[in-house]
Amino acid sequence: MLTTASLTYAHSAWGTLRQIYPRARASKLWAMPPAARCWLLGTVLLACGWAVLDTLRLPGVEALAWLQLVVLAGCSIAYHQRTRAAEERRRGTLRRANREHVDQTSIFFFPAALILPAPLAIVIVVLLRALRYRIAHTPLHRYAFTTAAIVLSVLGVHTIAEVTPLGAELAGHLPLRGGNVVATLAVVPLIGAAIGWYFAAQAAIVGIARGLVVGGTARRTRRAARIKPGARRAPRTRAHWNAAALLGDWATNRFILITLLLASLVALATAFSVFMLLAAAAVAIAATRSERELRERTTTSLYDDMTGLLRRAQFELAATLKLEADAARGRATALLFADVDDFKGWNTRLGHDGGDQVLCELAKTLKAIARRDDVIGRWGGEEFVLALPDADADAALATAERLRDTFSRIRITADDPVGGGELVINDKRVPGEGFTVSIGVAISPQHGGSIDVLKTRASIAMQQAKKDGKNRVVLASGGAPHRSPVGV
Repeated sequence: MLTTASLTYAHSAWGTLRQIYPRARASKLWAMPPAARCWLLGTVLLACGWAVLDTLRLPGVEALAWLQLVVLAGCSIAYHQRTRAAEERRRGTLRRANREHVDQTSIFFFPAALILPAPLAIVIVVLLRALRYRIAHTPLHRYAFTTAAIVLSVLGVHTIAEVTPLGAELAGHLPLRGGNVVATLAVVPLIGAAIGWYFAAQAAIVGIARGLVVGGTARRTRRAARIKPGARRAPRTRAHWNAAALLGDWATNRFILITLLLASLVALATAFSVFMLLAAAAVAIAATRSERELRERTTTSLYDDMTGLLRRAQFELAATLKLEADAARGRATALLFADVDDFKGWNTRLGHDGGDQVLCELAKTLKAIARRDDVIGRWGGEEFVLALPDADADAALATAERLRDTFSRIRITADDPVGGGELVINDKRVPGEGFTVSIGVAISPQHGGSIDVLKTRASIAMQQAKKDGKNRVVLASGGAPHRSPVGV
């Protein structure tokens, strides 16, 4: 019986391996050049081994360290929650521009490495990185690799603090708190060394991985060219091993160094009170959230950065000119007010960057159905407006129905916020299976003589479309009632 059970379990395990192996072969990790794959796995194993060794030789943890851990963890979670939307959109923008992404999480990792025991510092890293993975849009193996690089940086900084007077100074065991100026100044070069290690370790680890990936891909290309008859051999190049390719652009490195300088000030302030970390969290939150807002406020473009449609003020101006021209000729002007149904739910499912992709698709649909003289704008959030000059109620309703029907059949491929894969919504283009939109329609002069009044009446009609079941068109009250067919 024992032999039979063993054979059964062995057969089951073999069947599981046969299923896993093809998936592993097809994974993005397996598709990497062998040298790069070994470098990634070796980095992760080194970080895990070093962390285990530091944990095993830890004699004990003081009560102050536990308090510092709790405060740091709380600040890290607050930072993540308050900056999640802005950070996800920033990641998506940089990814689409093929630029490297960095954030300000070092403002928590660096002080943790200096003031906490190594295992507790790693807890902060793992906690915040786990939270950030939900918006990373990155394959798991790449995210684990960059997390391992951060862990190695943190452990190196902790070692510097441990073997020099820096750790004792920040813990309050030496004269830093007593106002000894000489002792305080002596800490500065040690902090500089810690910053240098933190920066250089990650730059070297990530830079070497980048070089191995690019170099291995180039070798595969040259090998394929040799096999293909008549193909010209690709030239050999070492450009991927130069300083710019390994270290990245100066703007990114400057951002990292500024963050580390701020983090070092946080570590010094923590030597006086652990609750100074609360101020650091507030600064990091404000900096991250204001970056996108500042960029949007300072832009001089007439168009929305994401969708390419007119901004609200520019739409009102352009639409008003069309409306006045139609009024002078005794013609009607229509205004459509469209809102994506259940957008908050899609935002939760796809992440904020995925939600932005949905809005971009709706903008493309609006452009596709619009005439040359029509005016299209993004009113705000998931709300869009379309002004139709020389269009009566019948023409406006026909356009609105075409927009509703087209968008209900749309197939969208969005980036999965978890794992960096792709999510295909409404692959078979079945009406209503994916995204839908509710539309309100108002006509001038029947419903008003200004864009502001027309927009208000169309907005009320759009809300009625939501109440009627969504995915439908409603004409503003005051004219012949219109409802999209039930069940569309």
